[in-house]
Amino acid sequence: MKRFLILIVLIASSYSLFAQPNFGVSFGLNLGNLKTNWEGEDPDTKIRPGFSVGAAMEYAFTDEFSLLAEANILVKGYAFDPELYGDGLSGYDKYVCAYFDIPVKAAYNLNNFRFFAGPFIDVGFWGRNKYKFEYDGEEGDEEVLRYVFGTSFDPEDIGDEEWPAYRFDGGLILGAGVKFGPVAIDASFAIGLMNITPEVEGFFDRNDMISKSRVGMITGYFYF
Repeated sequence: MKRFLILIVLIASSYSLFAQPNFGVSFGLNLGNLKTNWEGEDPDTKIRPGFSVGAAMEYAFTDEFSLLAEANILVKGYAFDPELYGDGLSGYDKYVCAYFDIPVKAAYNLNNFRFFAGPFIDVGFWGRNKYKFEYDGEEGDEEVLRYVFGTSFDPEDIGDEEWPAYRFDGGLILGAGVKFGPVAIDASFAIGLMNITPEVEGFFDRNDMISKSRVGMITGYFYF
């Protein structure tokens, strides 16, 4: 029994030598898009750029395997073609949202390269929809709607310049990167698996569906 306990202590001690957390900062650029089912249709959306900034941690279990975790402020957007609302319409219909973004990824490290995958959860805290339409030479005024984030809504509590949005988004993120010393650069793809349209009378019904995806063009890390 004593030998068994000594063996366990030795294994735990050697394991702790590999488990060294590194902390750092992260910043990146992304391109956002949507998958939609709105009133039985899947309208085309336009890709818009966004960015992220936050803190990062890498926890190395061994030389090959590690855990990557982040806490970011993530800004992502998209846009609809005005002709979605009627033939002959022009102008713009742009959306931008800000989230607290928390991805947790398992990584496999091969020399200076790393490959990763894992879940993410986003918590929305700010957003707006800005649009302006023109039809037959007549230009309308620019309108701005402010996002109201929540999990349930009473239509009577939503103002004329507000738009309901589900507070939580989540899904999977995967990608690859390269690391040189304290600096790492990753490319990733995140696919949303949650419906971010709340069921609100006069806005959305239970058949409407919007999920977000984004391509992380460049994400840089600097570990201290």
